[in-house]
This record gives sequence, structure tokens and C-alpha cells, in this order.
Amino acid sequence: MCTPVSSPPRFHRVSTVNPRDNAIAIRMFTDPAGLVCVVSAPVRQWGLRVFTPTPSAPDAALEALPYAQFLMHYLGAERVEVELDANLEWHAEWGTLLAG
Repeated sequence: MCTPVSSPPRFHRVSTVNPRDNAIAIRMFTDPAGLVCVVSAPVRQWGLRVFTPTPSAPDAALEALPYAQFLMHYLGAERVEVELDANLEWHAEWGTLLAG
């Protein structure tokens, strides 16, 4: 029996040249507690959800990114756009980060 191979989730850098109105946005930054992710969605009134590291889930991105993908599909958004602080690096286990 063959097991289907799933591709890693795809995310896009926020584009300052061609911003999208219909996108889920994630802002990733660090604070003293660790990596913080803020997910915002273009709904009738903008919805925000903040993911912070906890002892049981130290990598907030592993919760925030799948949540953003769920919102993208649920709300019919075009894509998920990620804005990283300059001191942060993208980790392969989060998925694929494409140019804006």
C-alpha cells in the first residue's frame, strides 16, 4: 500500500509592492518569553489571535501557522502572508516560505 506524500504548507512573505486585501496575515516577533505570533484575518471586523509560547507549546509558530491556514480555507482567502522581524529566521519545520 502506498502512503500519499503531503507537501509542506506554503506561506508567502508580506509584499510591500503588491499587498493583498484578501490574505491572512501573521506577524512574528520575539519578546522576553520567546517567539510571539499574531494572526489577523479579513473578516467583517478584523479578528486577531495572539499565540505566545507556553511550557506545553514552546514554539508558537507551530500553532499559529496551521490556524492561519485553517482561516485561509474557511474564509476563502487567497493566501497566508508572513511578516518576520529582522532578527528571526524561518524554520523548515514550519513549512515553505515563498517570496511575496
